Amino acid sequence: MCLILGVQRSGYYRWKNKRESVRENENKKISGIIKDIYKKHNKIYGSPKIREELCKIGYNVNHKRVERIMKKEGIRAKVVKKYRAVSYSNKESEFMPNILGRKFKWEKLNNAWVTDITYIWTKGGWVYLCVFLDLCSRSIVGWKVSGKMDKDLVVIVRM
Repeated sequence: MCLILGVQRSGYYRWKNKRESVRENENKKISGIIKDIYKKHNKIYGSPKIREELCKIGYNVNHKRVERIMKKEGIRAKVVKKYRAVSYSNKESEFMPNILGRKFKWEKLNNAWVTDITYIWTKGGWVYLCVFLDLCSRSIVGWKVSGKMDKDLVVIVRM
């Protein structure tokens, strides 16, 4: 076999009996810890955050070493898209006529109300707040909170 491959017998036996270096042993140990950190954080941590975690537990390693080990083990962080508010307006839906006509000063109370929506981040996710303002007194006459932004949030039913 050595003749066919063109290597010396002594070289073959040196390669076969070679012991792993200290560095290789450390890499194996770190590899196991990286896998644990990766699983613990739902497979979204990349090399920078995994390196931070390793430093916290006492392994002072370079981010490139972590990258190399992760690549060798086939570990890649999942990319999580950032939240982006999207409005789904239907162009063919019914539109209300503009009865204000850009007149924002009124003499009588409760003749004209305007509304606006804002969104607030909570532990449970996004919450939408709709505030109703009287154009005469400039005071808030009501508000609604909802888990979804739809037309029911801004419509008041008079009784």
